[in-house]
Parts: sequence; C-alpha cells; structure tokens
Amino acid sequence: MSDAVYIPEAERTYAEWLKEHPKGYVINAPRSGVQPMVWHQADCDHIQTYEDAASVKGTRMKVCCMNPGALAVWAMEHGRELTYCKDCRTQWLKQHKSV
Repeated sequence: MSDAVYIPEAERTYAEWLKEHPKGYVINAPRSGVQPMVWHQADCDHIQTYEDAASVKGTRMKVCCMNPGALAVWAMEHGRELTYCKDCRTQWLKQHKSV
C-alpha cells in the first residue's frame, strides 16, 4: 500500500488516479479558509467533480491516497476540521465490523 499523498490539479488527472486506485481515499479540501475537509472513499457517489475552473481559481482540491493513515496525517498537518462522508463512514464500519 502506497503512503504517497497525491493532489491532482485537474479533473483529468484526478479521474486517472481514481481509475488506477478505485479502493483509495479522497479528502475534498478547501485550499484556504475555514470550511471543513470531507473524507470519502474513492468510489463514493457524493464526491463532486474536480472542475478545472475551481482548481484554477484555487478554491478546492482533492487529496488522494491509498493509505488512510497517511491521508489522516496529511489532514492533521493541514489543521482544518475533518468530517466524514456519512455514507462512506457507514460502509467502512460495516466492512470492518465483519473482520
């Protein structure tokens, strides 16, 4: 499992990462301000498109990683509130309850 955190700069490169890492994790984060970051599984239907215009304006970014621990460290280092997608959290809890 790779610990590399990847921050794509455009919808195309984000889509490529998702295709190569369908079981990864994504944080949808503001580039600045006080809005919370939202944690998703890469296959979550709630993740909005990256929108090249938004990345050019510098308002939001996707932070991607296969290792949830490495992604959590990135989030802590960037110090904003981190919320979890309720559907991803429910799915994750169901998957790990049976382990």
